[in-house]
Amino acid sequence: MNTEKLYSIAQTLQADLKETQLQSLIGNLASTLQNVVSQPQQPQHQQQLSNQLEQLTKNLKASKVNDFSPLWHQVLAELGLSDLLGERLSMRIAEIFEHNKITPATAHERIKEIQASLKSKSAAIDQVVTSFNALGLESETLDAGECEVGVLIPRAFVDNKLPDLGKELEELQDIFSVFEEITTGSRPGLTVKSISSSDFGIFLNMAPEVAACTAIAVERILAMYKNYLEIKKLHNELKGQDVPKESLEGIEAHLNKMIGDGIEKAAKEILKERSIKKLDAGRKNELEIELKLSMNKIANRIDRGFNIEIRCEPPESEEEDSAAKPDDDSKYYIEIAEKTKALGFVKTDGSPVLALPESSTPKKGKGKKDSEEKP
Repeated sequence: MNTEKLYSIAQTLQADLKETQLQSLIGNLASTLQNVVSQPQQPQHQQQLSNQLEQLTKNLKASKVNDFSPLWHQVLAELGLSDLLGERLSMRIAEIFEHNKITPATAHERIKEIQASLKSKSAAIDQVVTSFNALGLESETLDAGECEVGVLIPRAFVDNKLPDLGKELEELQDIFSVFEEITTGSRPGLTVKSISSSDFGIFLNMAPEVAACTAIAVERILAMYKNYLEIKKLHNELKGQDVPKESLEGIEAHLNKMIGDGIEKAAKEILKERSIKKLDAGRKNELEIELKLSMNKIANRIDRGFNIEIRCEPPESEEEDSAAKPDDDSKYYIEIAEKTKALGFVKTDGSPVLALPESSTPKKGKGKKDSEEKP
């Protein structure tokens, strides 16, 4: 990650911890559990515990962390914060109390562990914000009306080699340029907003109508892909048990056909719904082929550990003008916000299975990775 993005995340976390009153609520929960342990016959402690759990669950459900983008969630994981905030923490606490054999004393110890970790991490977040502020650094935020697409490129995918990374950046331009032409009629090209380096993260500025179209495509690909994760898991388990390659080919063919057919259908629908009117029929047919190939590329990359996020900051509204602007971009920001809720971080285990065609004239090695050829 870069320092500006870390600063932005730290500021957001600091504000969220304050709004959810998380440290105070966890502290109260620990104190009440101690009372339950020391005075088990006092019913008021049990009632107080129930009320505190209800309030904590409510606050954690409202946490801004729950709406973090996939790449921001990856940063939380790197910082050891994933299960200390938002609904992930709520689930962790619920599991403590729902365990059949848990005792109040054991629950108290586990809540105390959470309290200690939260205190330590919160202090570190405060220190980051204070230090970055003192150094005069700026956080990475989106301006009003700005949209960006972020792509996380696993280092292994490009073997940490600059030429391979350069080629992949050119592929990303090709992938997203088709969404530009579909929605705007031209391909002005995307500009780089920022780059981070845990895995290679590239963040690109994108017009709202292009971002909305891209979000729809990625959402549909992820929906199809998540439906077949269990099949992929089975495939990799069988592969790990030295099942002959020819016996696995049927599973691979099934996965590729089902997702390939789904992408073909989705590409037709997206082009019909999103293309501008001035595109002639011949160009629409060409774009349909390009769109399908771009979506194939996205699916292949998701199967190889890529993650894609789309973020936007709605423009500042002017109430007196809102009724007079029925054709403004506001619908795109609403659509992006709705679609990106489904673009959660996807953790792909095992060897890749997808090898969808990425060119109308397939070349050797398309869709392969690691010991196989790359896409």
